[in-house]
Order: sequence, then C-alpha cells, then structure tokens
Amino acid sequence: VYHPSVQKNEIVLEEGEISFIERDKRVTRIHTEQGDVITTMKVSEVYTHLDHTRFVLCHNSFIVNLEKIRIFNRSEITLRSGEVIPIEPLPLEKYERNF
Repeated sequence: VYHPSVQKNEIVLEEGEISFIERDKRVTRIHTEQGDVITTMKVSEVYTHLDHTRFVLCHNSFIVNLEKIRIFNRSEITLRSGEVIPIEPLPLEKYERNF
C-alpha cells in the first residue's frame, strides 16, 4: 500500500492498482486503473516507498509496475494497456530479473 501526499490530503493506493508513474514538469502523475493521482513528490522519492521487486525505475522520469508489462525491448516498454514507456539503454537483465 502506498500513501502519496496530494496537496495536504492523503490518498491510499494499492500497489497493484498502479500501472506506471511519470514526472511531467513539476508534478508526478501516478497512473492507476481508476484514474490519475497527481503529487509534487519527485519520482525518485516515490520510488523509495514502492516494492522494488514489483516496480522498476526504467527512466529518470518513469517507474513501471512489472506486473503491467506486456512487451519490453532495449528502448521501450509496452504496457498491457497499450501505453509505451521509454527506458534507459541498460542491459535487459535489469528488467528480466523481475519480470
């Protein structure tokens, strides 16, 4: 369970509900099955609160729930929802060990 602070309110999210998280300008958008949650926390800060066997920091602006991945290669991850996430050019083993 993850509790992002959202403008002085606290929202409780089940990690399984989170598809991916992205930083867009000065906000971090947490994409869930029920819609998006916006927080001002940095992606790296959000990542410290997540289960690292379930989530991967695949780019300095993106965190992906490994359970939501449909396809991945050296340049991008495609989620089951069809969304495409860019990844840093790192060895695939970083992702394969958790996928």
